[in-house]
Amino acid sequence: MSMLENILDNDEKAIIFTQYVRMGEILKELIENHLMKRRYSSTDHCPVSKGKR
Repeated sequence: MSMLENILDNDEKAIIFTQYVRMGEILKELIENHLMKRRYSSTDHCPVSKGKR
């Protein structure tokens, strides 16, 4: 995730390739969760429910 942080901090873009569908799904979920935490880290309210999944 540190590489993702560097990309976001520098307003850069990235593309991730994988030949495995499940790995792509896992990466997508991890990145989405990370982005939500990053976006709402300065507030107590996060719209993602803890019981989801």
